[in-house]
Amino acid sequence: MIFKDPRFKAQFEGCPKALQNIATYLDARMLIECGRPLVITRVTDPVAGESGVHPDGRAFDGRIETGDGFYIPLGKAYALRDEINARWVRDDEFQCCLIHSFNGGMIHFHCQIPSEWFDYSKVKMQA
Repeated sequence: MIFKDPRFKAQFEGCPKALQNIATYLDARMLIECGRPLVITRVTDPVAGESGVHPDGRAFDGRIETGDGFYIPLGKAYALRDEINARWVRDDEFQCCLIHSFNGGMIHFHCQIPSEWFDYSKVKMQA
């Protein structure tokens, strides 16, 4: 796992275990499927217009697209997203992993957890 900015590592280490586990899993699967590590591009830094999950320490973003094209194939990114959502199941209307572009930026993974998962005993995982 690589952090785009050195500050992101400390931010990430302060996040809940559930979110860290999702990132560790995504990193391992990206290495196997794409031969590339997960690049964390945002953790808790606020951005205008966002919902607040990043500053709350419940989300991270990971690179899919770069200014020169795709870091990993988009089809593989969608498969990895589906794999994460099948393993980490939320009780609300949201999924743990999305692929999107925010405010016209590059396409990226957006992984987030519900606030209940700060208590790791409440995390729901499938085998």
